Amino acid sequence: MDRIPEKLVINSKSNKIFISFDEIIYCKADGPYSIIKLVSGRSFQICRPLKHLDEQFVDTSLFRANRQYLVNLFHIEKCIRNRHYKIIMNNGESICVSVRNVPAMNKKIEELFIII
Repeated sequence: MDRIPEKLVINSKSNKIFISFDEIIYCKADGPYSIIKLVSGRSFQICRPLKHLDEQFVDTSLFRANRQYLVNLFHIEKCIRNRHYKIIMNNGESICVSVRNVPAMNKKIEELFIII
């Protein structure tokens, strides 16, 4: 039986940092690196491209919004649909969702949330 991971472990030279997935607001591509932004306001730069994280986080609440962002669906405050689909995160940051990813995002939202 596969377990859904509850934490991410970031290895550094001197220690391991354990981060609960519910603490992650988003992961952002930064060339060959990724930046993980937390609810606390802290950020971590890791030596992995966003594609690697996307492949690792399949069974989590993190979703690939566009080429640059993986967002935690539990930290979305609002979805705005006009010419472009945009999400506002609970820290106030705005992230565009690529048109091709909107249907998959809506499906994942339906799986995770009660919609009224």
